[in-house]
Amino acid sequence: MLESINNIKLTPKKSKLKVVLLTITTLALVSGVSAAGNNEWMNGQKKVEFSTKINTSIEPILRIEPKYPIRAARDEIEGAVLLKFDIDLDGSPKNISVLTAIPENVFNRVSIRALKQWKYAPDPKKVLKDNVVQLDFRMNANSTFESVNLIEKISINNQKN
Repeated sequence: MLESINNIKLTPKKSKLKVVLLTITTLALVSGVSAAGNNEWMNGQKKVEFSTKINTSIEPILRIEPKYPIRAARDEIEGAVLLKFDIDLDGSPKNISVLTAIPENVFNRVSIRALKQWKYAPDPKKVLKDNVVQLDFRMNANSTFESVNLIEKISINNQKN
């Protein structure tokens, strides 16, 4: 399989089909490696590497969608980002970090930038720690991209105006 990928990469004239196949193959390999390292994800269970219980049920009262990165859209790259964050007393997300991303470092920055603008119902008594959200990035609504089912999914589509 790696030989096939290398042959596709070394071909000087890249057709759209080859780029799509390379992207799909790469995503499949990354997903396979991620899932192989974590059997609980393959069984649909959630696992995050920290001791505090995670919160996936809280809903934002204001949600700003990330902008699809221009380079990722041009290269027809799709993926997902799993973010961990706290909710401050005023309802603002704080301490945002990426738990996992497929592919790595493609959608991280835009995901964090968008989540910083989200708002949750304020709780003046306590900071809500260890919240988790997954953002899926798909080229369009008919995309065949499949990511690991970690938690609630919010799909971000590259819609041209």
